[in-house]
Amino acid sequence: MRDNERRVLDGIPGQPSSYLPIGANDKFNIVVVLATLQVGGLILTESVLSFLGVGIPGPDPAWGSMVSDGRDHIADAWWISMMPGLAIFLTIFAFNFLGDWLRDNFDPRLRQL
Repeated sequence: MRDNERRVLDGIPGQPSSYLPIGANDKFNIVVVLATLQVGGLILTESVLSFLGVGIPGPDPAWGSMVSDGRDHIADAWWISMMPGLAIFLTIFAFNFLGDWLRDNFDPRLRQL
């Protein structure tokens, strides 16, 4: 949308007004998409640090420490390590799909007519 069209639409009742300055919507969309895509990396980093024992301390639950706790029982109770690992995988997968979906919807060059 051009600047003139946006200024004209801002004055029409019933039309959504843009509270952000002109051009800030595009930057905001990029920041939202990048933040969503980086959440998976942050979750994986926290899980690895907790698995190694240098992450979240004490009795607070963390997926990495849950996977680490199940290492000793992997032969007889495999689900102790499997379920937190599956939760890590599915959460990272979901955030990556969310970021990809947001990018597809926010980027006008990728929209199909």
